[in-house]
Amino acid sequence: LTTSPFDPSRGGFSGGNLNLRSGSGSNFRNRGMSLVTNTPQTQWTDRAAQALGTEFTSISLGGLASGPIKLNKAFYNVSYQIDHNSRANQTLLNTGALGFQTAGVAVDSVSRFLGILDQRGIPRLAGPERDSRLSDNGSVFGSIDIQPPNAINGDSYSIAFNGNWGRQSPVGGGATQLNASSGDRINWGGGAQLRTNRYFGLILSESSMGLNVSRNYGDPYLDLPSGRVRVNSVLADGASGVQSLGFGGNQGLFSESRSVGGTVQNTLSWFDDANKHRIKLTTEIQYNGSQQNLANNLLGTFTYNSLADFEAGRPAAFTRQLTQRQRNTGQYTGALSLGDSWRRTPDVQIQYGIRLENTRFAQSPAYNAEVERVFGQRNDRVPTPLAISPRIGFSWTLGTSNDIAAFTGAFRAPRAVVRGGIGVFTNASTGQLGSALDNTGLPSGIQQLVCSGDAVPIPDWTSYSANRSAVPDRCADGTNGTVFANSSPNVVLFAKSFKPQRSVRTNLSWQGPILDARFSLNAEGTFSLNLNQQQSVDLNFLANQQFTLDGEGGRPVYVATGSIDPVTGAIASRDARVSSLFNRVSELRSDIQSQTSQLQLRLSPIQRAPSRFGWSGAYTLTYVREQVPGFQ
Repeated sequence: LTTSPFDPSRGGFSGGNLNLRSGSGSNFRNRGMSLVTNTPQTQWTDRAAQALGTEFTSISLGGLASGPIKLNKAFYNVSYQIDHNSRANQTLLNTGALGFQTAGVAVDSVSRFLGILDQRGIPRLAGPERDSRLSDNGSVFGSIDIQPPNAINGDSYSIAFNGNWGRQSPVGGGATQLNASSGDRINWGGGAQLRTNRYFGLILSESSMGLNVSRNYGDPYLDLPSGRVRVNSVLADGASGVQSLGFGGNQGLFSESRSVGGTVQNTLSWFDDANKHRIKLTTEIQYNGSQQNLANNLLGTFTYNSLADFEAGRPAAFTRQLTQRQRNTGQYTGALSLGDSWRRTPDVQIQYGIRLENTRFAQSPAYNAEVERVFGQRNDRVPTPLAISPRIGFSWTLGTSNDIAAFTGAFRAPRAVVRGGIGVFTNASTGQLGSALDNTGLPSGIQQLVCSGDAVPIPDWTSYSANRSAVPDRCADGTNGTVFANSSPNVVLFAKSFKPQRSVRTNLSWQGPILDARFSLNAEGTFSLNLNQQQSVDLNFLANQQFTLDGEGGRPVYVATGSIDPVTGAIASRDARVSSLFNRVSELRSDIQSQTSQLQLRLSPIQRAPSRFGWSGAYTLTYVREQVPGFQ
């Protein structure tokens, strides 16, 4: 993991860069295995934690194997890990009095809640009956290396591969949720990469080509709308608690996603005769694509402000995504970098270079002329950023240590090493294109329904269980007859000045022995100026103050009193909209920034002889100052 690599061939990030490569096998066979288990008998928890089912049983089996496929020519290196975790499947139906008190809900409130469920014909149980909540994961990672010993041009080949699989069954849960409101989720992925090296005279060519795929999907236990009830409780110890109890189906498990990515990269390195320069020219083409079946809240969610409202069949709000949309996105990134590793003297090495990156998207949002007419902004504009990343760093070794060489010509470590540099690092991916594709404000985009107050349809849970099409697709008034009904679509668009996230980062470190070589000290300071940080601003918000709340320090309210439901307190937002044709019109901007400073000190003794006791100490001081949007 590196945050400031001054090698310009590494890019595509503004924070940290994680690079994982497998080791190579050899002529020696190596086998290893580890087994780690954890059971409730080895865990210490108090009674409150035990009542919430925090104790668990886990088994983790890992291993590795490496060795020759053919002596001196081909080698393999493979590692694997399998994890299994189980804990009590804690729900509203099997939690005890202490567990409910710990969760902040009274037992009589839960009993009343379960009784109302039975009256309304809402299932308590669905899916397989499990006493345990399971989480299983497996992964494999390895490589095959081919190094012909008689290759004149130094040819070598490597195939790296990886795979992973995971399952959660059931998902979520806890003392405030029913088992019926859960489901299963499965994910898997895999990839392979081919690498090859070859010399052309004094030029080393290093090429790689990789492909990876993944999938994530869920299966809810209950095909029903979901519901949330806010419960105010006075607990047995006199304290009060506010919790939200869940029932119905799980609206987050209908969605699924698939992704595919590919990368082709080549690096040409030229070494001069004096071995003072290594000039690298790197070219890279990358594609990342995904297919998402967007079905969040497809059957809707009813929200109740109290158990009394739940019993009376009086929800405060109903929201639903009316259309199921399949999102297909693709992103192409091309990069070109030129750098030099210059050995100025045997003690001073300098690395410098520049990197260019450009991103293009395979899709763009459908144009909505009404958005441009009302807000003066085009919603089909997609950024095509060109990122420029110059970098320079150095490494300076100071003298030699006071150690006596074991023999003539033996290596003696430097007395200290000073490293530092400065560079610009850019993340060319916007990360928000999918939202702009889905939320165009057109009939082809995501359509939603928001009902509050007297516009909320009266739920009929028995009908929903028998017929999914009975779930409301409009508010109680026909959707448009009251301010408490809103079927206006959302819009997401990019600002004209939108730019990718950048950071200007510099660091300086010193590492070496101190106090007559009794201790080793590593001191490093880092400063990062993070530019073009992203925020979202609602262009459709009308800042027309209607009145203030005197009891809350004069807090401004931007809707009329007639837009606040006196029974549930639900607020209709139509009064605070520039245009009633749209709900939120989110403009994605990149006009805020942050600063991060960090000082790290690591101290450890230098051992001169075998010792039974060792120690080291570290201290990190971090200071962050950042701008955030006002509504956050």
